[in-house]
Amino acid sequence: MKIHPREEKVRAAENDLRKAISDARAKYDLTAFEELRIATQVFADVAGSIAKYGIREERHGDPNKPGGLE
Repeated sequence: MKIHPREEKVRAAENDLRKAISDARAKYDLTAFEELRIATQVFADVAGSIAKYGIREERHGDPNKPGGLE
């Protein structure tokens, strides 16, 4: 099966992220619920940041133009 050239990088990044989460859990002796809280908050922040540029594109046609009333 042929995969996209970037897929290998994406899989490597996913593995690195999984390892970082696992390492943090061990380092700080986190419970599964604490780990879940941290992971969901971090991913929510990332998703919000990505969405911000999509919303700018939709509203202003330019992802680099901040919103607000003019």
